[in-house]
Amino acid sequence: SNSKKHYNQYIKGWNLESFYLKWDNNNFIDILRLQDAALIPISKNLFTACKTNNRVVQAVMNDVEVITDSIQSYEEFSKFCFIDSWEEGLKEVIRSKKDTRKKLLRLEGMRNIIKSKYSIDIISKKWSDFFQDSLNKKI
Repeated sequence: SNSKKHYNQYIKGWNLESFYLKWDNNNFIDILRLQDAALIPISKNLFTACKTNNRVVQAVMNDVEVITDSIQSYEEFSKFCFIDSWEEGLKEVIRSKKDTRKKLLRLEGMRNIIKSKYSIDIISKKWSDFFQDSLNKKI
């Protein structure tokens, strides 16, 4: 959230170093890359149940680990990020600052999923097949 009010309400009191940065479309990626982990809390409801994995993908493709609550679109990454395991995830991210091997393996595992299912070539092929199938159907 880009809300200082929400930061003050939910994060500022935590016993860890943090600060609020106002972000926009021009500086978001630069700010994301400064982080050790993307914390993605999710209130479960009908809206969040149908969310895509774009937050996870964006974090991973910018070398940021993911700690999140579960939704269906995140489950395919469960071997390589911390889903519904906030304390373990935070501890492991802190440990990874000294020894990055596990972090790099987690990020590589997630990138392999992304490349095998969500690369531009694969998405383009799916759209092309869809349109081709649609054109070939008799109306």
